[in-house]
Amino acid sequence: MQLEKLNFLGFLANVDSSILKVDFGHGVLVGRMTMDDAFEFVSKLHNISNFGVFLNLTRGITPVDNEYFVLTAQFDSDGSRLGTFEFENSQTRPLLDEFLPKLRLFREGNIQMPLYYYYPKDSRPDSPRSIVGPGVVAYGPSFHIEEAELNDLKEFTRSTRLPFQEESLNLALQSYEMSYTRVHINLAFLVLMIGIESLLNPSKGEITYRVSRYAALLLGNSQDEGASIFKEMKELYRTRSVIVHGASKIVVKDSELTRLRGILRGLIKAISTIDKPKDELLRMLDYLGFGESPWRRKC
Repeated sequence: MQLEKLNFLGFLANVDSSILKVDFGHGVLVGRMTMDDAFEFVSKLHNISNFGVFLNLTRGITPVDNEYFVLTAQFDSDGSRLGTFEFENSQTRPLLDEFLPKLRLFREGNIQMPLYYYYPKDSRPDSPRSIVGPGVVAYGPSFHIEEAELNDLKEFTRSTRLPFQEESLNLALQSYEMSYTRVHINLAFLVLMIGIESLLNPSKGEITYRVSRYAALLLGNSQDEGASIFKEMKELYRTRSVIVHGASKIVVKDSELTRLRGILRGLIKAISTIDKPKDELLRMLDYLGFGESPWRRKC
């Protein structure tokens, strides 16, 4: 059976030019596409000529300096949809379900690939093997990576396995991801709190004190930093209580949401590195003071 070459192209959302430095591996390349070229490409695939329809198809994928950032790859296909789906399962789904979530977990930024295509390599892109339309509109903060972080990012994506073995970590990660697709900022704040509690909520005891203390122990690198995080977490818990109990009208600030998401992100990374069941982890933390981090000395 003769194989043909198919192209894959995916549009990235919420990124800047620093994404060009990231190694996606598996033959996937990251590059640029001008807005004019993107319009020509998409209009042929969808048989449209209206620029407004193009903007609707790519909503939430904001160009930077009139350019989009795209992922591209080539693969062999036997000409059937099955061949396309094999690539979908072996390459595209890991990108969407593993690699991009790892980037979002590494640092702040709602990097997404809401629109991607397959089309024959040696023909005009007007008869796609498969078209995948936009999913959830990918609004949110942009992902940015510094040159000095690239080695750490490579090691993080290599060593982190998704889904996690510990279910509380998976629930926390789902909460983290949901905070980017918020309907209302207060709901996003509560979703993040649910993620934190799924990791640190003790079976008994005063929840605000215990969860705040555990977070400070896991994230604080010194006594002073631990004490500061402990105080900050209790203040965030007060905000949570006001929202839940409706004592007064309050709208969470963007800075508070970003900070709480950063706390949950740090907790997921720290706990996944320690690699202990939740009950065992909390028992260990009960005997520690701020700035005491035996797992860091072990690493």
